[in-house]
Amino acid sequence: MKRNIARATLVIVCVAAIWATTVDPATALSFPGIGTVMTYNVNEGTDFLQVVGAQTLQQFLLGVGQILTQVQGTNPPERMQAVARKILDVQPELLSLQEVDQWYTGTFDPIASTCGTMTLHYDMLQELLSALAAQGGHYEVAVQVTQNAFPPTPGLIPPATYVCVALNDYNVVLARTDLPSWVFQWSNPQSGQFVNELFLPTPIGKVPYPRAWAYVEAQFFGHSFRYINTHLESFDANIRELQGDELRAGHGRVTRWEALLIGANPRSRLPDGLWPSDHAALEAGVVVGSN
Repeated sequence: MKRNIARATLVIVCVAAIWATTVDPATALSFPGIGTVMTYNVNEGTDFLQVVGAQTLQQFLLGVGQILTQVQGTNPPERMQAVARKILDVQPELLSLQEVDQWYTGTFDPIASTCGTMTLHYDMLQELLSALAAQGGHYEVAVQVTQNAFPPTPGLIPPATYVCVALNDYNVVLARTDLPSWVFQWSNPQSGQFVNELFLPTPIGKVPYPRAWAYVEAQFFGHSFRYINTHLESFDANIRELQGDELRAGHGRVTRWEALLIGANPRSRLPDGLWPSDHAALEAGVVVGSN
């Protein structure tokens, strides 16, 4: 796709906040001459506090079991049907998704300490794409990045059901496929993980909890922009700032730009409504928004 260098470049950074926030996880905005974009933290169904707070191996096993039970209780397939309806109410040209997970389950042999064959239990991205298509939507995956992946991990559901649970956590950008190329098109999908990452303390040792970014370059009626999707660290403000620095110094920096803030977050803001990191972002030519 040819880039219109005579136009300014728009950089939008869609940042997901923690699952337990009280605000609407979806944010959509329309921009004159640019179209409609949307960011949606679809929620993996847990915040993993059950294992982060574990002090013993038994507590850890019970915590993994509680996480699986919690996720099952959220009914991911039904939730993806509802997410699809909300997306199609807006029909954005580009859509950022965070915490779009694959959950695998299997048996665990406590004597041999081994996991059996793992079976895909929930595939939230495929469930969402199927729901969008069934409800008349026209979307494709523009870029998908693995944010973190937990290998098969043993758990216990009382009184004596041993299980293994595995997880792949993705951030995804979806793009519409039903518009002519002179109206909207995208190209150059890029993605990666941040160097700075959190390590979660558990009885089996520190577990890395990386975050990721992804972007595409697009044109809407000839107006070029870069659309960046990321989920910065939610649990540690210092790491979150360092990840923001990485983004601003790398893929968030462009030669010419228009900066737009999308979304909101219930955490503390400066008097003008921006996060402290937003001011540094403005100076670098990119605004970090959160949903």
